[in-house]
This record gives sequence, C-alpha cells and structure tokens, in this order.
Amino acid sequence: MLFNLNSKEKISLFLGDILFISLSIYLSYIIRYFSIPDIFQILNFIAPFTYIIVIWFVVFFISGMYEGQTLNLQKKSSKIIINSQIINLVVTALYFYLFSSYQVYQATPKTILLIYIVISTLLLLFWRLFLYKKISKTKRKKALLIANGEESEELRKEINNNNRYPFYFEKTIDSKSEIQQIDSDFNFSSYDIIVVDKNSIQNKHVSEYIYKDLFINNSANYVDFSDLYESVFRKIALSSINHEWILENISLADKNIYTFLKRLIDIFLSLILLIPLTIVYPFVWIAIKLEDGGDINLPQKRIGEYGKEILINKFRSMTGNEDGKWLQEGTLRVTKVGSFLRKSRIDELPQIISVLKGESSLIGPRSDLGGLSIKLIDSIPYYQVRYVVKPGLSGWAQVTQEGLPPQSIDETKLRLSYDLYYIKNRSIWLDILIVLKTIKTLSMRVGI
Repeated sequence: MLFNLNSKEKISLFLGDILFISLSIYLSYIIRYFSIPDIFQILNFIAPFTYIIVIWFVVFFISGMYEGQTLNLQKKSSKIIINSQIINLVVTALYFYLFSSYQVYQATPKTILLIYIVISTLLLLFWRLFLYKKISKTKRKKALLIANGEESEELRKEINNNNRYPFYFEKTIDSKSEIQQIDSDFNFSSYDIIVVDKNSIQNKHVSEYIYKDLFINNSANYVDFSDLYESVFRKIALSSINHEWILENISLADKNIYTFLKRLIDIFLSLILLIPLTIVYPFVWIAIKLEDGGDINLPQKRIGEYGKEILINKFRSMTGNEDGKWLQEGTLRVTKVGSFLRKSRIDELPQIISVLKGESSLIGPRSDLGGLSIKLIDSIPYYQVRYVVKPGLSGWAQVTQEGLPPQSIDETKLRLSYDLYYIKNRSIWLDILIVLKTIKTLSMRVGI
C-alpha cells in the first residue's frame, strides 16, 4: 500500500516537473521575443536544451526532490528547489559558454537563462508547495496503531500531520499499558487500516484476537509497524530488532554478485582517487607543518568487517589521537587546517589505501574507533550487527543524518537505524545514490 503510494508520488512529481520546466522554456521564449512561437520554432528552440534538461533532473534527483515527502523534507522544499536551480543555472551557463556555440535566435544564452531561471523557479515552487498538495489531496482513511515507544509516536506524528498519506491514525493503543482495551468485543471493522507492532504485543490473547480478525474483517488492511516505519523514514525501528528480525533480514548468502561488483567498483574508483590524493598530499603536508609542525598522518585502530581490527590512515585534523572518547569528552581540539580538511573530506583520502587492500569499502557503515566500539556494543543492543559488512568512507547514515558524526549514545542509535537500513537493502543502486548524495554534501560544504 504505502510502497505504491511512494511510487505514485514520485511519478506524479516527476511528470509535473517536466510539465512546468517545459512551460518555463516556452514562456521564456515568449518574454524574450514578445511573440508566440509555432511548433517548428518551439522544437528548434528546445533542441539545444535537450541534453542539459537531463542534467537538470539529475540535479533534482541528487538534491532529494524525488524522495518521500516527509514533514522534515517538506520544511526544506523551498530551499532544496532554490539551491537546485542555482546549481542548474551554473551548469547550463558553463555548457553554453564552454561547450556549445549555440545562440538562441541571435540572442545570447545569458538572456534566455536569466529569464528561464526566474520563471522555472517560481513555477516549481508553485507546483511543489501549493498545486501538488491541492490536486493530490484525497479523503483519508481511518487507521488504528497498536504499538508503543518513541518510534511509535514519531510515526503517529508523521502520518497524522502530513496529508500526503491516504490514512491517519484515528486511535492509538499503547501495546503495553493500554492493551487491555482490546478484547473479544473490540470493533476492528471500524478501521480501514490496522498497523501492528507484533514485537511489542506480549499478551497472547490479544495476538489471537488480531489473528482471528484477519479472517473476519476482510475490509481491513493489516500492516506491520516495522515495515511502515522503514518505508516512511528509510531507517529501521530499533524497537523491532531481535534475533528473528536479524535472521530474516540480514542475509549475506544472496549478496555474492553484489559483493563482487561492489569490490570491482571500489578498486576502479580508488585507483582514480589516487590522483587527487597524490596532488593534495604535498599541500596538506606544508599546511600541517606550518601550523603546528606535527605528523601529517593519523593512524587509527578501527573496527572492520566481522569485528576485526584494522589500521587506517587519515590526514591529521586534531592535535592528537584519543581512542574511545567522544569529541567533547577529550582534551584534544580540531586544528584550523584540520577544520578545512574535515569539511572538504580531504582528511579521508588516505583511507583509499585501506579500500584497495580490501579492508574497507568506499560505501558502507562508518568504521568505529576500537575503544569507542566496546562502549557502544555494551550500551546499544545488537549494535555489532553493523559489523557484518565492510565499513565505508561514506554511507547511508552519513548522507542522511545532518551535522557532525554522532557524539552521544542517542545520536549513535539514530546512526545505527540508518546503518541497518543500508545493510538490509544494500544494492548497487543504493550505493550509487549514496555516492551522488556524498558529492552533493561535499559541494555544499566547500561552498559550491
């Protein structure tokens, strides 16, 4: 049900974007030449934009314009659209001035681009923030939520406060403190959708009532809480994790082809990345030596695949190395040179050697410091599950979570929920998406 909703939503947004982008180009012509073009003029006018339009939509995709429109993403919609349009303007200008001699009917591309960027931005904002919400608005069905905990409340708020979903939770029953509300006379038939967290229901009789209702209340659509949560937030509900979940969802045997292809890509891209590493190395060496005269490299013991200890190298960005402590707990500080290296991710480049050796990957869960790993395993149930795959320089958690790396148990739990999503759903396509999002993140950090 919700999976179909996501697909329908993405297709609708994509088709609407195509319509309004095309309309923007058409209006740009009218405004520039004060005339309405015929079909041949339109085709001749749009032809030079054909290739660049593909790039525009790649930028939209990388920016997150076709991800699930959660409340958090909706709040950023206008910023995402404007930033995407700025990038598209720069890319298009470079294309016309550097790679194409095209001029639109004796007019410089500069004139057309300025007109286009203003019109298209206004139309996209109108389409995304107003019109789509109006035409996609439908009568919402009633749903029942049987679950408990913070994740249950997070899902309830997201569903009930966001009209993109075709249902809302009319009633929520805490599966621990309020479960007695469900008995043999409970009216399941008054709900169109029933979302159940099966892991939190300890009452055997309640489970039997729900099971029997599957055969009686044929009109209701039963949805597993963990599946719905994962689909909405693209992370795993940690309350759903137990031994059974791990056995059902963390499979390594059927990933052999993916693992082989991933290794080939790691080697190929790492060999390419050796070029920028070689170029920046002397400049980083000079900058670090001028600032404090210390070592350029920072060897660190990290946790690799299956919990094996590996040694990685990074460009030193702090005054030293403290294993097993959060940043705010230690006595060390980030240097001025180190701050730039971290923002630009240049400090990570020496880890390419570890990737070539096969100890880590370009994409995967972030590797933990050896000492900190012990603390996290003791504090967070099933934390060691993230070690069943090779650690990566960038990962789903890094491109999804905002801000600095986790600096507390709660922040690490959030990272784990994203890491488990990656481990469960990992594929070449997800890795490509992470690479594209990493490029976007790096561009924003260095001000591109």
